[in-house]
Amino acid sequence: MKLEIFFDYACPYCYSGLECLRKLLPDYPGIEAVWIPCEAHPRPERYGIHSDVAIQGFYFARENGCGAWDYNDRIFKAIFEERLNIESPGIVAGCLNDLGLDSGAFLSDIKTGGYAGMPDKNNRLAWGENQFYAVPSYKMEGRRLLSRDGIAVTKTQLEAFLRGDDSQPA
Repeated sequence: MKLEIFFDYACPYCYSGLECLRKLLPDYPGIEAVWIPCEAHPRPERYGIHSDVAIQGFYFARENGCGAWDYNDRIFKAIFEERLNIESPGIVAGCLNDLGLDSGAFLSDIKTGGYAGMPDKNNRLAWGENQFYAVPSYKMEGRRLLSRDGIAVTKTQLEAFLRGDDSQPA
């Protein structure tokens, strides 16, 4: 089974949700995490920090052999612990460098638009096709578990969702 995880690097609820998911997923070895980074407030909206550059970095990292957990951990640490501006290609490139990846190649890809379409594609998937209200939100086997503005999914709700128990309020 595939668990689609819709999240935003600039979202504190997503940051804590990642830790919750990290604790729960080992109990469900038949579930594969599929990461879909998107923006809660995509451009041109001006609310907080945009994560479109970090989303492009996610796909660069993945294509170059870096695991999603490692990349996500590094970017969340950059924004929430180090207070770095992940809108900056240079900051994201530094994070990629910390993971042993070629930051120069990433900066070159950014200039040529290599992954430029991924944030918009993922935003359309999250907000258009799936009609999520907020992130983090989850989809598995046609079922959805939704956060709401200002109300994140709880660990109990996520655990019930992973078990296939839809009786928990979403």
